[in-house]
Amino acid sequence: MGRARNGFALVARRVVLVCSVLLLVSAGCAFCAEEQVPAAPVDSAPPSQVAPASVAPLPVPAAPVIPPASESARFVFGEYRIQPGDRLHMSVWGEPSLTTEAMVMTQGRVPFPLLGELSAGDRTVSELTEDVRKGYLRYYKDPRVSLFVTPAVWPSVYVQGNVRDPGPVDYSPGRRLLDYVGMAAGFGADADLSRISIVSRESDVTSTTTMDMSAVSFESESVPNPELKPGDTIWVGRALPVSVLGAVNRPGAVDYRYGLRLSDYVGMAGGPTNRAEFGAVSVKHTSPNGTSAVTQVDLMAALAQPEDPEVNRVLAPGDTVTVPERFVAGTLEWSEILRTLAGVIIWR
Repeated sequence: MGRARNGFALVARRVVLVCSVLLLVSAGCAFCAEEQVPAAPVDSAPPSQVAPASVAPLPVPAAPVIPPASESARFVFGEYRIQPGDRLHMSVWGEPSLTTEAMVMTQGRVPFPLLGELSAGDRTVSELTEDVRKGYLRYYKDPRVSLFVTPAVWPSVYVQGNVRDPGPVDYSPGRRLLDYVGMAAGFGADADLSRISIVSRESDVTSTTTMDMSAVSFESESVPNPELKPGDTIWVGRALPVSVLGAVNRPGAVDYRYGLRLSDYVGMAGGPTNRAEFGAVSVKHTSPNGTSAVTQVDLMAALAQPEDPEVNRVLAPGDTVTVPERFVAGTLEWSEILRTLAGVIIWR
């Protein structure tokens, strides 16, 4: 009997052991499965955070559409004159159905939604934009029209004459005269800033405007700096030389150099002689309208204060500097005595 109880207890312990092992195995499998299966992402907020349909935001009118284009495409607007072959891009605020892209036909006409064909050839972008806006006033209260043009041939402004890198420069709306000169590497050393010409052609009529920009180097003074149109030509002439006469070692014409002062030109003429009258130097200036004025200056003060614009003024193209000779009756300079002695020796 005792032997039977011992056998039963042994069997019971084995059963318990097997069950424990099975429980551990199943728990380990569940743990591995939990690690290998990622949690599903939460795509939406809990129901309590979802806005009800009744408070959904109202649709916003579409903004003007800028037409699709490649990265290299460029647009012009404003005063550019439209030519056959140009491509027009038009959009109207809040009316995406009116967005249009069309090429200007040979006759210079372009089709627009609701308006049919309009004449665009040789009209500026601003003028055509206003025509389209007026046309849409028949259908819309306040149409806001945006019109851009991709030219068939990109327009240029031509910078010629005394600039460092003359030639055509890409036109860009809003650029001004000094912008184009800067893109041509700036004025040349002998540029005449007092007579810069702009040649424009409009409706087969050529016009020339001449302006004085000689004050461009002085930040305190304003200079004319007009906005240019496609096809305009900037002509920068060569400055007249500055004449330095009188008691200087090499009197005559000296090449004009932009920004140089009185003392600079006297130095380029070899400097004053030992008979120069420093206090009575005169500078004659002729303005573009032909009037002349003579100013007396003190050359000694100009040499002592070279940066003072009051005593050592910046000269303009065509100015004439006269350095008078100093003469005292009854005296001879050593240079005259030496020249006289040399002449006597040679004659003998």
